[in-house]
Amino acid sequence: SAAALFAATWHGSLILRKTPADTPLNVSAATVQGLAENMQKWVAKVQRIRNPELRPYIVGAAPPQADVSVVEGCLGRAYQPKLGATS
Repeated sequence: SAAALFAATWHGSLILRKTPADTPLNVSAATVQGLAENMQKWVAKVQRIRNPELRPYIVGAAPPQADVSVVEGCLGRAYQPKLGATS
């Protein structure tokens, strides 16, 4: 599959290494897949970030299956997709 080829190609690569102390890339399968599921996983952690400038920035429109309230919970504000963004 494309995912297996990607992992085989990049895992252990030193391409992004800037100093000799940098570790090789670690490519592994995610246990959580999808925007809504990832937002749900991180909502409590993101809410602890007091400075809104330091919260994650989500680009583009929320996919139709995503629960926008979860996205808004992580952002700490109403979700406003960028104009011209595609999902």
